Amino acid sequence: MYMVDATELKTNFKRYAGIASSGDAVLIKRPKKESNLILINESSYNQWQRIMAYLMKLQGFTSLEEVLKQEETKTYYSEDFINAFGSLDEDDLVRPPQLGFEYDCKREELL
Repeated sequence: MYMVDATELKTNFKRYAGIASSGDAVLIKRPKKESNLILINESSYNQWQRIMAYLMKLQGFTSLEEVLKQEETKTYYSEDFINAFGSLDEDDLVRPPQLGFEYDCKREELL
């Protein structure tokens, strides 16, 4: 995944459109508290739609809005866990400039 500022996207749109059309996602960072955007090609979007439809059927939902609302309200860690280890703000997390498989370790290293 490539990360780019909105102003950089404006000046080099052809370059980032080419990256997105080749199958990579481009994360467009927005200023201040605005939500970031993701530029993907049509086949990736269609695949995402199929996965969400499959998830809806598996969990018994009738609309995509129900699935997304459930994801927003889902609690990932128990209160005891957060009390024991504390919680991190999104600003505390440091992400590499480009995410990819090269940052993953081999399975044998985990065993």
